[in-house]
Amino acid sequence: MVNQFNGTSWGTWSKLAGTVSSDPSCTSDGGGKWEGFLNIGGLAGSVPDCTSLNSGGQVACFAEAYFRGIYGSRFDGSSWAVGDWSTYGALGGEVINNATCTTQAAGQLVCGVIAIDNAFYADVYNGTSWSTWTKIGGTGVGIPACAPLGTGQAVCVLMGVDNKLTSVVGP
Repeated sequence: MVNQFNGTSWGTWSKLAGTVSSDPSCTSDGGGKWEGFLNIGGLAGSVPDCTSLNSGGQVACFAEAYFRGIYGSRFDGSSWAVGDWSTYGALGGEVINNATCTTQAAGQLVCGVIAIDNAFYADVYNGTSWSTWTKIGGTGVGIPACAPLGTGQAVCVLMGVDNKLTSVVGP
């Protein structure tokens, strides 16, 4: 089921065609209508996470692979066709769950993840290439939640092993 917010109010729930077996991840590509499902390839071992790059309708989606690595694919913002998605590529690392990613500035992303040592790590996309996963610290479980601050930085919130929340701002 889907619903859309038009800036003032929510629409009505409607069903989309297709079969799903996990929670969806939604973001905006700047388009104003629903398009059909595309098979963009890749195999995932977790729920995907998608985020807008706030640049010409570009969107990036990430999923944990079956062998604990993070993979991503980018929609280039043009027509809604398979060829407008990049091939899934590895970001590296060994993780417990999927990463969460958000725009830190137009065309730039920051992704956060809990690695197998239960520490929070971040990776930054500068518009052309990725840095490497950098250990920020903290102790967490599950998937962190990250959001842009509008200052070129992002805030990420982690759930600790004691169910208490902690946060960090960067990069």
